[in-house]
Amino acid sequence: MLASAEAERFFAPHQDLADVQERLLLETILAPNAGSEYGREHHFSAVTDADAFRRIVPLVDYERLRPAVDRIARGEQGVLTAEEALAFFKTSGSLASPKLVPVTASLVRDKARAFGIFWHLAYQAHPKLRNGKWIATFGDAGRRDRSACGLEILSEATFWNRRTERMQSLAGWPLPPVLRTLESPELRYFAVARLAMAGALHGIMCLNPSTLLMLCRTIERHLPLLIQGIADGVLGYPGDVAPSLVEQLRTHLRPDPARARSLERELREAGPLRLKRVWSELELVVCWQSDIVTPYLRQLDPYLAGVDRRDYITQASECVMAIPTVDGSSGGPLAYTSHFFEFIPEASIEAPVPETRFAWELEPGSVYELVVTTSGGLYRYRIGDCFQVTGFAGPVPVVQFLYRAGKTSSITGEKLTEYQVLEAARWAVTDGAEGPREFLCFPRSGPDPHYGVLLSWSGDGVTPDTAEAVRPVERWLARFDAQLMAINPEYGDKRSSGRLGSVIGLIVGDEGFNAFRGELVRAGVSDDQVKLGVLSRKLDIDALLPVRQAIHARHGL
Repeated sequence: MLASAEAERFFAPHQDLADVQERLLLETILAPNAGSEYGREHHFSAVTDADAFRRIVPLVDYERLRPAVDRIARGEQGVLTAEEALAFFKTSGSLASPKLVPVTASLVRDKARAFGIFWHLAYQAHPKLRNGKWIATFGDAGRRDRSACGLEILSEATFWNRRTERMQSLAGWPLPPVLRTLESPELRYFAVARLAMAGALHGIMCLNPSTLLMLCRTIERHLPLLIQGIADGVLGYPGDVAPSLVEQLRTHLRPDPARARSLERELREAGPLRLKRVWSELELVVCWQSDIVTPYLRQLDPYLAGVDRRDYITQASECVMAIPTVDGSSGGPLAYTSHFFEFIPEASIEAPVPETRFAWELEPGSVYELVVTTSGGLYRYRIGDCFQVTGFAGPVPVVQFLYRAGKTSSITGEKLTEYQVLEAARWAVTDGAEGPREFLCFPRSGPDPHYGVLLSWSGDGVTPDTAEAVRPVERWLARFDAQLMAINPEYGDKRSSGRLGSVIGLIVGDEGFNAFRGELVRAGVSDDQVKLGVLSRKLDIDALLPVRQAIHARHGL
C-alpha cells in the first residue's frame, strides 16, 4: 500500500515539479542539517529558495568532500549532516582511491521510496511476479571493512541484501545468502545455477548484465553436471568444495529425478541455450539497459529470447537518478521525490564555474551533467554522470544515462570520450557487419603510440594463419578507427599527422576479460560494481593479459 501511494504521488497529473523540488530541498534536506558544520559554514539557514541555494552553496566534487568524509570515518559526527552516519557505501568511482559515501537513515528512506515505486510498477506490469520465485543480486558481496571509528564500509548491494536476507530465506527467494560470500566466482555461479535450476523461476534481477552473462555461460558449460546434480541431490561442482558449504546447502539439495528428466527433454536440442527452456515461467529480467553496456546486452540476446527485460533503477551509491517505468527502455522519469537535482549543460561542463539548470528548466534532447543534493550530506554534488533528456512524463524529465563526464583518455591532446568510442563501435556494424562480443579501448605506448582495443570476437578463434577469420576483425577495426576520426576532430588531426598510430585490436577472448574482472574483484571491487565500460585511460592494459593475436586496423582498409 505504501509503495502504491508513493507511485500515485509520483505520477500525480497536476504535480508542480518546481514546488515539490523546492520544498524537498528546504524542508527535508537543508532545514534538518542547518546545524551541521557544513550547514553553518554555507549558511543553510539563509537559503529561502532554490535560486538562493544555487547562489550561496558552491558546487563540489568528491575530492572537495574527502577531508570531511575522512573525519566522519574517524568518528566525528555533525560534519556533513546533523544525523549520525550509520555506515559507508564503498564505490570504485573513477578515481585512484575508492569513494566512501556516508549513509544516513534519511538517505536510506529516500532511496527506499524510489525502490518502492520501481517495484510497484514492475509488479503492476507483471502481476505473476509478485508471488513468484526470484533470484537476485548473486554477484559476490565484496569486502566488508571498518572505518577507524568502527563504522562498516560495504557495497550498497550488500547493505540492501542484508536487509532482505529474511525474505530471501523464503520459498520465493531460493538462493541462501551464503552464496554471496563465496570468493571463487566459478563455484559461486555454479552453485547459483544448481540451486536455481532445481525448480521454477519467474524473475531474475542483477545490476550488471555481465553478471547474468556469466551465469548463462556457466549453465551452458556445465549443463550435464548441473542436471546430474539435480537428479542425485548433490551440488555436483567439479572442483573442491568445503564440507561446511555442503552442509549449509544440504536443505537445498534434495534429489529430484523428475526435474532432471524434464530439463534433459527441454535442453536436448542443439543450438544456443535459452533460459526460457530452463525455466518455462521466466517472465522478466531486471538489469542495466543503458547504451554503455550494449556489448553485454547483445551477447545476452540469444539467452533471453522470449523474456521481457526492464532497466534497473538508474542509481549510484550517492543517489537514485531515474525510475524506469516500462520494459524494453533505458532510464526513466527523474527521481524528483527523493533528492534535489540540478543539471550542467554539456557545453559548460569544463567551465571553471558552470551554470546549472533546475529540473523544470531542461530541454528535450539536451545532454547534462547531473548535480545532486541529498539527505546523506552531499550538497550540490557533481556526481560525474551525463544524462540525455529523452522526453517528459508530465512536467518530469525522462532521463537516460549516456556516459561518465570524466571518463576520457588522451595520449596527445585528442581527449577521447567513452560516448565517442561507443558511437564509433555502433557505427562500425550499422550495415550488419560482424562485431565483437566485448571490447575495451585504451591507450597503448611504443614507438608509434596508438589506441589498443581488447577484443572478444564472435568466433573467438582468430589465429594468424586464418585470413578468412581475421578479415572481419580488420574491417571492424578500420571502420571503428575511421569513425573515431570523424567524431573527434582532434583525434582525426593527430591520426592524419602521424602523431597517433592506427588502432590495433588485441584478441584476448572471454577468458581475458574474465581475468581482467578478476583482478578488479581481488582489488576489492564487488561484482556488481565491475563496470569495464568501453574506454579506459589506463596505459598498456594488454601487458596484464594473455593476448592471442594483434590485428591492425590499417589492414582492413
